[in-house]
Amino acid sequence: TSSDLESGTSRVGPLLLGAGAAFALHVGGGPAYAVVPQESGVPLAESPLMQKLLAESESKREERAKERLDDYYRRNFTDYFNFDVGSQIPGKMSAEAAAEKAWLERNK
Repeated sequence: TSSDLESGTSRVGPLLLGAGAAFALHVGGGPAYAVVPQESGVPLAESPLMQKLLAESESKREERAKERLDDYYRRNFTDYFNFDVGSQIPGKMSAEAAAEKAWLERNK
């Protein structure tokens, strides 16, 4: 309007913003919703697929726990073992130091 032009204010910005939001909702199809899987009639706990996945998970549980522990040792104790083994006198190495040295060789 002429009074808006004279006062220096304009309503065009908010109108364009509102139109942009309306267009985005129209083009995007509205807000996104998750697709809910349809029940197959079998309870989830008794599903053959679920039973298979649970069995696989259980069978690998110990292996993964060992891998995590080995990785923890490798990250946190390598420097200590290098120091401990390096401070031993060759030929007078204790069984513990020999085991640490063997561990260091395996985990280079």
